[in-house]
Amino acid sequence: MSENEEISKTVFLMNYVGGHLDYKPAIGYLVLKPDTIEYKTFEYSLNRIDLKVPIEKLKGLEIRTTEEITFGRWFLIGALSILFKAKKKYLILSYEDEADMLQHMFFDFNNQSKIEACIRLANQLKLERKQQLTK
Repeated sequence: MSENEEISKTVFLMNYVGGHLDYKPAIGYLVLKPDTIEYKTFEYSLNRIDLKVPIEKLKGLEIRTTEEITFGRWFLIGALSILFKAKKKYLILSYEDEADMLQHMFFDFNNQSKIEACIRLANQLKLERKQQLTK
């Protein structure tokens, strides 16, 4: 199995908690593929999300605690911000949408230790994709 095939099967369970006005909190998983980062919800999730972000539109994938998240981002999340636990860590997916607007999506990854690997793989994929596009 090639490295890209292995990456395409890399799945990280996490809950979407807010940040994007078009989506409501949902239960699902993040999938890393060689050309996209996808978030899909489980069938039993009350809210549905089927998001595909082209890797070249990825602006950032980072972990932040509630204390590090700025007021502006809290404003984007709205009333759901009161559900965030103090000192809890969240994964923030930042990307440009189809209208070239910067979006920030917040995920509760339940402190999974492999989340650092997710970030490294996403950064590696972005770098490889950039190199492919400049050839």
